[in-house]
Parts: sequence; C-alpha cells; structure tokens
Amino acid sequence: MTNDALSFLADSPVRSRVLGALQSLGPARPSELRDELEVSRATVHRNLAALGDRGWVRQDSDGYHATTAGLLVHERFEEFRADLDTVDRFEPLLEEIPAAGVPPLEVLGTADLVTAARDKPHAPVMRYVEELTATDTEFVHGMSPVRSEMFDFGHEQLLEAGVETELLLPVDVLEGQREDAGEAFEETLSLEGFRLHVLEDDPGYGLTVTADRAFVGGYGPDNQLVALAYSTNDAFVDWASDAFESLRSNASRVPKDRAGADDSARLE
Repeated sequence: MTNDALSFLADSPVRSRVLGALQSLGPARPSELRDELEVSRATVHRNLAALGDRGWVRQDSDGYHATTAGLLVHERFEEFRADLDTVDRFEPLLEEIPAAGVPPLEVLGTADLVTAARDKPHAPVMRYVEELTATDTEFVHGMSPVRSEMFDFGHEQLLEAGVETELLLPVDVLEGQREDAGEAFEETLSLEGFRLHVLEDDPGYGLTVTADRAFVGGYGPDNQLVALAYSTNDAFVDWASDAFESLRSNASRVPKDRAGADDSARLE
C-alpha cells in the first residue's frame, strides 16, 4: 500500500468504514450505507465518489460494490491500524525489551498487560506470581534477566508441588543468585525436577512458558519488572515456546554435581 493510499484512508475514518460496510452488506445504496454507518447522506456520497475515483468502489444497477482492490486495501489497512493500536497499547512493554522479545503484533494483541504504577510498583510481579501459581501444568520453562525474590517465590511453589522447572539465567545473574542464596541455591539445583542453564549474553527481557500460558516481561533501569504481557492464547504460548527453545539452544547446562565449581568446570 503506497503512502498516498495510506494518507487517503487515514484522512477520513469513514472511507475504510464504507469499504467494510460494502464487504458485509454486499451491494448497497447510499441510504443503506448512511443508516449502517450513522453518518450524513452527503458524507456517504462524498466518500463513495472518492473511493470510486480510486477504483475501489463501483456503482451498478443494484447499488455500490467494493471492488476486489477495494476489499484488499480495506483488509490491509485495518490490519495496519490494528497493529498500530497494539503498539500503542503495549508501549510500556515495548520501551523496555528488544525486538527479539516481541511476538508478532497479531499475537501480542491477544495478551493482557499489567504495568507498574506509582501506587502499585510491584503490580507486574504480583500478577506474574498469581498467574504462574494458578497454572495447570507439568512444567515451567523460564528465563529471567534479573534476580527477583518474588519471582523465585512463584517458582519455588511450583517446584515444591512437583512441577518440572527449567530456568535460563545470564552469567552475572547466576553468580549473584549463588552468592546471595548460598547453600539454598545448591539445594535447589540438586532437586530432581530442576534444570538450570546459563546464558553468556543478557537477552534483555523475561520469558516464561507453561503448558497453558506464557509471559513476557520488561525490566526498568533498576531491574524491577515494570511491564508484563501474559496470555493463554495458543499462538502466544507457541511463540513463547519457540523463543525459549531458541534461547536454550545457545545456553550451557549447569551440572548438578558441580554447582559450586568455577564457571569453566560447571558448564557443559
């Protein structure tokens, strides 16, 4: 779609609506379009004429029709507008994560979003733990670019319930986790249902996948979770699963029996 065509449709919201109405109604007369769109008759005639000049509408004996070109333009324009609406709605998340952490926009649009606010700074983390512990799953695959005690709390609950957990951590986060937790870290690593992998590079976003839902998180400068998108939509979960598999393929497994050794010895 050329810039001229985009400008033409964007200049008047009625133009795309006329095409959409003709798609749903079939042949229609101006009076029917006026009633359908709840605009004046003059507005309908003016926009039909403009659309006709572009070859997107034609008039026959039974009324006005959207041409094939008009229907395709309408479809693409509405998809574009929906994508822009999604970008606008998820801007707090998109500001904090790289492009690699963003699902296709039509998939992202299926998610719910929760953001941190001055009066609720921990809202994303609290929602994450709430949704994570409510999941009906036999596994959890997660990746966190930061250390979070509340994040850990949700995962510990599932581990204690026998849910197999696989976690990816950047090298510096892994070292901080080991130093802060001490023996508790080694005990967690030794659990039968827990597998830990280390990433050389920080992916810049958080990701968690279960059997029935997935999460993408963005972190602020202070390493606090400030925006969380989550969804039970199959397309969202499938995207997150593929993203996790890709990240894991570039990670190194931390062996259980060498957790306290240096990095070179610990990684496989």
